[in-house]
Amino acid sequence: MNRFLALRTLVLVAIALSVTQELAKADDLQSLADDFWTWRAAEQPVSSDDIPRLNRPLNWTPDWSPETVRRYQEKLVSFESRWRALKASKGSIQQQVDYRLMGSALARVRWELEVNRGWRRNPLFYVDQTVGAYFHLLLPPPPFDRARTEQIVATLTSVPATLDFARKNLSQMVGPFARLAIDHLQNIRPQMQASITALKPKLDSASASSLDGSAEKAIQALESYRDWLTQRVDFLPTQTAVGRADYIFFLKNVALIPYSPERLLEIGSDEWARSVAFQIYEEHRNKGLPQLQIFKSVNDVRYRYPILWATFLPGCFFLTDLARGVWHAFRDSGTT
Repeated sequence: MNRFLALRTLVLVAIALSVTQELAKADDLQSLADDFWTWRAAEQPVSSDDIPRLNRPLNWTPDWSPETVRRYQEKLVSFESRWRALKASKGSIQQQVDYRLMGSALARVRWELEVNRGWRRNPLFYVDQTVGAYFHLLLPPPPFDRARTEQIVATLTSVPATLDFARKNLSQMVGPFARLAIDHLQNIRPQMQASITALKPKLDSASASSLDGSAEKAIQALESYRDWLTQRVDFLPTQTAVGRADYIFFLKNVALIPYSPERLLEIGSDEWARSVAFQIYEEHRNKGLPQLQIFKSVNDVRYRYPILWATFLPGCFFLTDLARGVWHAFRDSGTT
């Protein structure tokens, strides 16, 4: 009996130790995730892609000075070292999944800083960090309280410095990306002025006193940046693609897709053939029937097909946004 009690005690102790070790691993991974996402909220570049959009720290403005970029690179190495040291391969399935996802998040940062290198290669990157940063602050619905108004003014105020950093950082810029940036900035003055004119009455008046001055300096800086690019664009290299090896890095480490580019093309070809086949089936099934009427407006859809509107269309809109987000993920890398 005593032997049985002793054996049971040993088993319980072993289980307790195992659970404690599992919890310690989870806590380590959780600590890394907490530290990373706190840092990422300040480091992540602004993008037109709305899928990875996140909440920023209070009073945040983009910072892409050469010194700050070096700190980003050093911090990434530190996070990667912590991640590799966890060695979650012997943990639970849940922990292994979380570990892989954490690795994907870190790989996304390495893709941005070291592989795709939009901050070095792509002048449009800095349009996102200036005009894009301002635009993101306009997306939430009113009201525009004091804190939000001050954030808008601070973001506009940061534009000239950000574009000064762009000139220092863009040591590897390529022509097609420069032309995109020039095109985006072609009518920047009337566009920004129209935005400020419509926005100003909605802002907290006490905090918006410097809005006009900050906006004008931002517009002048954007025009100067456009002119700077225009002077150089004809002499820039035209190669935009990151290349096969770097594309595979993205697929394997960021997207966690195990397929080669060739296999993805085969899958895409199969899906295209499937879509065409189903279209042909429908054409034959409806042969001889009159063409459906084209909807006159969105409201026409809503009133004629209320069930369709309430159930199916929201999913279509979501998938459309998702597809747009996937496109933006690769737009600047030249891999599409």
